[in-house]
Amino acid sequence: MSFYLEVGFSAEAVRPKSTNTVPIVKHYVMDYLVFRWRNEIADDVKPFEIQKWLLSLHKDNGLAWTTVAKIRGIMHRVYKIGILHERVSKNTVGLQGRTIQ
Repeated sequence: MSFYLEVGFSAEAVRPKSTNTVPIVKHYVMDYLVFRWRNEIADDVKPFEIQKWLLSLHKDNGLAWTTVAKIRGIMHRVYKIGILHERVSKNTVGLQGRTIQ
């Protein structure tokens, strides 16, 4: 996931990020995605595991659904960048669909 931060926020990024966006996305990546998934191999993570985790972010961590949706979107982009750079073979986030509310 640190690869996503390097590639997605570098000078070669497809779209430049606003100065407000960079620290917020880094916070979500480091404090939620890396904290939870750092010891997992991305291709081995199951869609249902992601769905349960996203639900727990709302129920156990008290995050608003809009925040959970942002984290899901960032995780989706992490996988897309991983596919583009041949680091993963599939986007598991795209396979899990919407979180049950």
